[in-house]
Amino acid sequence: MLRRASRRSMLGLTLFCLPFLILGAAMTFHEVIFLTSCSQTKGVIVRWETDDTSYPVFEFTDPRTGEKITKANPISGGNYRVGDQVDIIYDPNNPTNAQIKDLRGLVFLLLFTSVFALCTVAGVLGLTGG
Repeated sequence: MLRRASRRSMLGLTLFCLPFLILGAAMTFHEVIFLTSCSQTKGVIVRWETDDTSYPVFEFTDPRTGEKITKANPISGGNYRVGDQVDIIYDPNNPTNAQIKDLRGLVFLLLFTSVFALCTVAGVLGLTGG
């Protein structure tokens, strides 16, 4: 009876973790693709937005068009102050897809994916008796 309950809990763990693993892997892959194809420029923190959390809003000028772009960066809290100059990475084909160059978002995604990957592997190993 204990073995069956253990198998059932391992199956539950695996089924619970698998969607998060897939989602985290897809988001990490998307972020890595973005980082390898982006352009870089300088921007400035113009204000802080506050809703459930607090995050910086930055502004930069698209070097190709001269257009000023203002964008919130909810992933990166950071220790920024209004007026701070920051490195901005952006999609040259869609400059509104921009973010502060900060590896915290990528590290978070990698940790998120890794935790659920380990739980999924533990569940699969538990189910197979490995």
